[in-house]
Amino acid sequence: MSEKKEYKLSGMTCAACAMTVEMAVKDLETVEDVSVNLATERLSLLPKAGFDSQQVLDAVAEAGYQAEEKGKNKPSDVNEEAAMKAQELQKKKQELLILLITALPLLYISMGSMVGLPLPSFLDHMAHPLVFVLSQLLLTLPAVWIGRGFYQRGFRNLIKRHPNMDSLIAVGTSAAFLYSIYSVSQVFLGHHAFVHQLYFESVAVIIALVLLGKYLESSAKGRTSQAIQSLLELVPSQATVIRYGEAVTIDTEDIRVGDIIRIKPGERMPVDGLVTEGQTFVDESMMTGESVPIEKKSAIPLPVQQSIKMVVLTIKQLGLVRIRP
Repeated sequence: MSEKKEYKLSGMTCAACAMTVEMAVKDLETVEDVSVNLATERLSLLPKAGFDSQQVLDAVAEAGYQAEEKGKNKPSDVNEEAAMKAQELQKKKQELLILLITALPLLYISMGSMVGLPLPSFLDHMAHPLVFVLSQLLLTLPAVWIGRGFYQRGFRNLIKRHPNMDSLIAVGTSAAFLYSIYSVSQVFLGHHAFVHQLYFESVAVIIALVLLGKYLESSAKGRTSQAIQSLLELVPSQATVIRYGEAVTIDTEDIRVGDIIRIKPGERMPVDGLVTEGQTFVDESMMTGESVPIEKKSAIPLPVQQSIKMVVLTIKQLGLVRIRP
């Protein structure tokens, strides 16, 4: 049976994105059992005869997203990914701060007079309509620039007939922004009644709220990644394995099923397994929440262990079995 392949995805923003990627990869004849996890941004599939990994990468790219083949989980890889996520989260935080600085004054200027809030005389829509509309336009431009990703992804998926949440945001805010631009042009032409038909604040507030939600989502994912990183850091990079009667130090990733591992007092467990000899106490608090170390000992009684050792030693001495390296 073929081993499952995993890919790291990027560019997905909603469940519709995950469905689009899954459908695009399912169309390939050399794959089966395709599944996409939006939370972990992972694609897993079962390859068939004639499978080519490049076909999967091309299919995902054609759908408008990016994929990268995922290898084994290594602490270094997790650290690198966590650093990238932290950098991305910091960027989103800065963009959100800029949006708040511009969107709040914009909301005050456009809606303040409706609830009785005072406005400076130079922003009065009756006395200075041009200043009133231009100030809103200038305060909206940072939101449009920061949210440009919505328009790039949204209209692209709309053209490919795979609309998602970005498409909804792109269409809605574009309609509000373009109509507001039309109203600004009418004010410049002397039709001052169009000062009441501006929707710039809707554009900025919608983009700001959506980006706030994405920031909170990324922050939650970041905390999950930190927990996974803490678990991986508990795994030592090397382990002492008994092979051909000698103790050999190898990388943890090179441990094979059936290897006998020697763990000295105070060392961390490199892999899960059964105790074949001796006893110890293991701290399992990260896995089970149990604060008290749990005793681990061999399931084979000590007399049986000693008998097995004597039999193996006798076989070696008599030369009945030749052990080859």
